[in-house]
Amino acid sequence: MGMPITHASKHMLPRAAPPHQVYGGRRVELDWLRTIVVLATIPFHAIPIFGVERTIFMLSAESNPVLRFVGGFVLTWGIPLIFLMAGASTKCALDRRSPGRYVKERFTRLAAPLLLMVFVFAPLQLYFILLNNPDLLQNPRLIPQYGALATFPEPDRLSDIVYFFQQYLHYLVTSVRQYSPAVGSVVLGHLWFVPRLLAVSLVCLPLALYLRGRGLRVAKYIAAYGAHPLVLLAGGGLIPAILAAILQSGWLTHTTAGWLFSDDWPSFFLDLVMFLYGYLIYSSARLRATVQTMAIPALILGIVCSIVVGIVIALGRAPVHNYSPASLLFVFAETLMAWLPALALLGLAIRYLDVPSHLQRYLTDAAFPVFVLHGPLLAISTYYLLQTPLPSFVQVVLIITVTVISAFAIYEFVVRRTPVTRFLFGAKAPKAESHPPLR
Repeated sequence: MGMPITHASKHMLPRAAPPHQVYGGRRVELDWLRTIVVLATIPFHAIPIFGVERTIFMLSAESNPVLRFVGGFVLTWGIPLIFLMAGASTKCALDRRSPGRYVKERFTRLAAPLLLMVFVFAPLQLYFILLNNPDLLQNPRLIPQYGALATFPEPDRLSDIVYFFQQYLHYLVTSVRQYSPAVGSVVLGHLWFVPRLLAVSLVCLPLALYLRGRGLRVAKYIAAYGAHPLVLLAGGGLIPAILAAILQSGWLTHTTAGWLFSDDWPSFFLDLVMFLYGYLIYSSARLRATVQTMAIPALILGIVCSIVVGIVIALGRAPVHNYSPASLLFVFAETLMAWLPALALLGLAIRYLDVPSHLQRYLTDAAFPVFVLHGPLLAISTYYLLQTPLPSFVQVVLIITVTVISAFAIYEFVVRRTPVTRFLFGAKAPKAESHPPLR
């Protein structure tokens, strides 16, 4: 992989394909796409407050079916897209780092924000979530792990420091005594996927190194066949669909009950395959060119698959998870819902987001710290702004605006100012500019 494009293969690339900009070993389009995903997460988490029957922030009196469908569509491919980008970034990182340095960087940039989330932001976020929505504790059918991690919050004691620390100690003790994948999802908050990302990175590292060395011929073979449009679109969803079909019956979940990822093994292996796909795509210029060319067809097909699956589920016709032809076909359609939109967005980024700028560099550094900060800030702003007499659409706009501005303000004036805060939030240390002139 990573071999130069021969004269024989150059004519196969789309004429409109621009030369990819690589600065400091980084792909500009990946940085832009990652930033967009992070910024889009904030309204994605805020808008459902007023659009679905139940959220962690409040119980809405009405349910908006359009928002529910859009939210489900985005949620299906959002995390797979993150793992697709992570695999691509791994290829770029291993081109200029040793495997040991790669592993060290992954741990240092992800472990500290995880600890910060567990011991600081998660209890703060949980506290305001329970103030926003005490029904989470009163109704055992609503996300019971919230009730396990806190006692009933009293709004008039919000400013009582002693009361807050009593809640905090209860949270810590209960998290350890009653830990489960469900409780872990609350403790990790919106960083729930980061341990999975670390695990997938380590599991896939030996295979990535093999494909760079002795397995180079295998990588070239995969690139040659994977560059065919039909193989890329349909075949790309086949491998994770097979894994999902094997695991859907739940036998592995029962075998590994209580393990870190045991609540959703099919999704874990889908993300693992997406990681490998990202690595392979960025190991072959020919594959990237095909991804770019097929972006629009992939997006259209992904939306069609999502509509079909949504209709089947809405009509109550979803087949039981077994190994019948109907079940296998349905699993394949669900997998394409994740694979095709993620592939399409990557292709569109390759085509249109290959534009370096000072803003792009700033946002690249800010993206992950802002993502870490947005969860507790969203919970706090939601609590206070829902108490105002403003219309709901004004409230949600203000919630998003306050969350974004405060997250970037904290990053600008606190996080990026010292090595300690940069380390805690997973931000890279500032480096001297070594980039070519911006176009």
